[in-house]
Amino acid sequence: SGTAITGHISATAAIDIASTAAGACASAPAITVTGAAVGDSVYASPTAVASGIETTAMTWSAYVSAANTVIVRVCAEALSDPALQTWRADVWRH
Repeated sequence: SGTAITGHISATAAIDIASTAAGACASAPAITVTGAAVGDSVYASPTAVASGIETTAMTWSAYVSAANTVIVRVCAEALSDPALQTWRADVWRH
């Protein structure tokens, strides 16, 4: 049951998330995912464990903001400044 997946695309990009104040949210630099469209489902995460966002008090989500463009949105529980990391964005069309 459920809605069938009709397409899957992914891309990686090096992202340096800016220092984010406690209680604040910010958008990270965009990841170009050719073929992504507004309304597609997205999952994004670092590709390897490093001294990056996994070691901070931050949460993140991702969405397609415009054609071919995935935005990672981060929110900080405490002042955080994660290291530069490679991220993968996976996009599914239903």
